[in-house]
Amino acid sequence: MALTKVSYSMISGETANILDYGADPTGVSSSTTALNAALATGNTVFIPKGTFRLTGESVLLSGVRIIGVGSGDSILRCDVSAHTGSFLRVAGGNNVLEHFAVTGTSTTAGTAIYLSAVNVYEFTGWMTLNNIHIYNINLGVRVNNVFTVEFNNCRIFANEKGVLVDPQYDGIGDNGYFTTITFNKSYINQNGDYGFKATPTIVSKNLAFRDSVIESNTGTTSGYQSFIQNTDPLYIENCYFESEPTIPFMRLSSCQTFINQAYVNGTGGLDLQATSNELVAFRFYGTSSTDKIIATGTILQRIEIWDSSLGSATNINSTRQVFKRTQVGATYYENYVYQLGLTLSQNSGVTNTSIQKEVLLYKRTVSATVPANGAVALIVDQTVPNLWNDEFVIGSAQITSSYQPDLIYQVTTATTGSTEYFCVFARNFSASPITLTNQLLKIMFVKGSAMAI
Repeated sequence: MALTKVSYSMISGETANILDYGADPTGVSSSTTALNAALATGNTVFIPKGTFRLTGESVLLSGVRIIGVGSGDSILRCDVSAHTGSFLRVAGGNNVLEHFAVTGTSTTAGTAIYLSAVNVYEFTGWMTLNNIHIYNINLGVRVNNVFTVEFNNCRIFANEKGVLVDPQYDGIGDNGYFTTITFNKSYINQNGDYGFKATPTIVSKNLAFRDSVIESNTGTTSGYQSFIQNTDPLYIENCYFESEPTIPFMRLSSCQTFINQAYVNGTGGLDLQATSNELVAFRFYGTSSTDKIIATGTILQRIEIWDSSLGSATNINSTRQVFKRTQVGATYYENYVYQLGLTLSQNSGVTNTSIQKEVLLYKRTVSATVPANGAVALIVDQTVPNLWNDEFVIGSAQITSSYQPDLIYQVTTATTGSTEYFCVFARNFSASPITLTNQLLKIMFVKGSAMAI
């Protein structure tokens, strides 16, 4: 029985070395036919050291693994003058690609790797890419309808576009989305336009960047380094972003985003636009005034930043904002909430002999005429941000800019009876009406025990 040239293992059921099928390691002749023949065995395919020229598409069916000896030694070179479509199509499931590089001959055409079933409206998945380098081609990786894809220690660089996730949607079937795409310790950089783009039609689940870098993608056409839409949740953990200060390092649309430890250096900021309705970030650091959050949404957009430092907040218009122990521009916020026209910040200098856990101060400008021996509502059924997990709270209110001894301000629960809502009434004990014009009303809430305000 014949032995392979490299491993000296028996061919039957063993690794298929593409050299055994006529591949040319010098890159002069096309190795597409040899690669396809090796893939047809259904066994693991081995790419030895060398540069192998590809002139057409090769398709991986389920369970096939391609392995090289290293991203700098095993190279598949895509000749985009001979073929302008995808070169490696991972169309099955349970596939592994590892330890080789895919490069093009020009960035004007071609897709290096396409993760897609042959029928683009069907799902495929459970794919893993380990130590894959992709460069000098029009599109590095395209991802269609997929389950569970992992990029581990991959580098996608110097292409026109880095990674495109665009699940095809026929409008009637179960398609148009992805579930669980993860980048671990990967590097997406120096692509001529965007580094990463995800445009699923249907809300997709579990997109994560961990210990990864997206930097120096120029955004020449798109105007951003990365764009992501219809994703819930989007996780960013221990990542680094760098780009030109004129383009955002990431633009979001209709995403629920959670950031834990991200460092942003000289970018155009994080652009949530008007549709992304939630961002929760811990230890989010920007180095310059351009490293800002751009959020133009209103009532449905929520921003919550903890233990962070942002270059600027001048572009945040969201009506629900929370800053905890966070530097925003030149201002440090120990505890700040802005919600539905109310401002809450920490009052750190209140003296009280009882146990006091935390003090919150709301502010609102009010105008009203309080009738003689009567009362008027200044705030009705206002939401209290549920920051204290229903702990005991006492509230009081006052206007300090004008002294009105006959006016008493009362903080009560809302007419709905919910402890998460409150009202403020002004009561007049004099025989004449009292007019309040653009007065700053301050409402203080204290949680703790045995308190007197």
